[in-house]
Amino acid sequence: MISARPNKKKRSEGIDNTLSTVFEYFGGDQIVPNDIEEVHINPKVTIIKDGAFSGNKSLKKIVLHEHLRKIGKSAFLNCASLEVVTLSTPPTGDEYDFDSMFGVKRIIFNEGLQEIGAEAFSGCVSLQNKMILPLSITAIGDRAFRCCYELRAVTLNEGLQKIGEDAFYYCEELDKLILPSTLTKISKRAFSNCDSLRCIEFSDGLEVIEESAFSGCRSLMRSGPTNDLFTLPSTVKRIDSFAFASGGYLGEVVLNEGLRSIGFCAFTLCHRLYNVTLPSTLVDIGVDAFEGCHSLRKMTLLGNLDLKIDRRIFDCHQSLRFEYPDISSRLETVIQTDTINSPPNTSSVKEEE
Repeated sequence: MISARPNKKKRSEGIDNTLSTVFEYFGGDQIVPNDIEEVHINPKVTIIKDGAFSGNKSLKKIVLHEHLRKIGKSAFLNCASLEVVTLSTPPTGDEYDFDSMFGVKRIIFNEGLQEIGAEAFSGCVSLQNKMILPLSITAIGDRAFRCCYELRAVTLNEGLQKIGEDAFYYCEELDKLILPSTLTKISKRAFSNCDSLRCIEFSDGLEVIEESAFSGCRSLMRSGPTNDLFTLPSTVKRIDSFAFASGGYLGEVVLNEGLRSIGFCAFTLCHRLYNVTLPSTLVDIGVDAFEGCHSLRKMTLLGNLDLKIDRRIFDCHQSLRFEYPDISSRLETVIQTDTINSPPNTSSVKEEE
């Protein structure tokens, strides 16, 4: 609730007072001055009508409230100066048209907010700088920040449990992620085509990386402070198809014990990938999992890995070699007849002993 009303507002009654940079919006047929800089939506307003502030070139900031249920089409269309949106509960679904807020540079979320709905800020192409989500956030909906091209950083706090499909799709300037331990799954295409993303810091607790979750991240190179080293926590059980496809700067990938499956084309077209370590817990690798990884020279198979290795999985460089740190794994690993390497035989193992 606003403690003091602005000195000037044109309400539905047609009363005209003195102009102020802060304007309280009451909805209905209220006439909105075109020289206001800041708007506060009255708590009783549940609907902002279509085109309510359209073409208002002076408007810089708008403060929304948790009772708001609908923002009409083109409500803020061509508000060229609008840069800041403050809200405690974000919009969800088709009842809101934030696509028209193409000039918004900053969104301020209040503590207590629990969920950011589907498509809430999709298409806010000028949203930039560092966005800090409240500690109370538990879910980010599908396509919530899709195509926010200028978004450079986002803080994802402990307590976050869901990142929806395409949530940060095509956020081209996003360069680093720190994922909380409360997150168990990265949904399909959640961070796909984030071209500037260089580093992802994973936490124990993550179990599934879904299809194309990080595909097209052409700058991706590491998961910590060490350049070229990319590792996943031991809690990860499944990497789905195209999950890291076209990870342009991935060099060495270490997949830890606990991983069960790698999907079709999971690491395809990672052109700089030269070294991969596979855990003994792995039971399935999809066809073309490492297709087009032409720099791949070394594949380390850990423990008693009982896995059939097909050339189609490693359609990469002809000089690729397999290494078996444990002698026992050499005896139990079967390499099919059309593989790159010849299978190790018992006599050669005995000689090494």
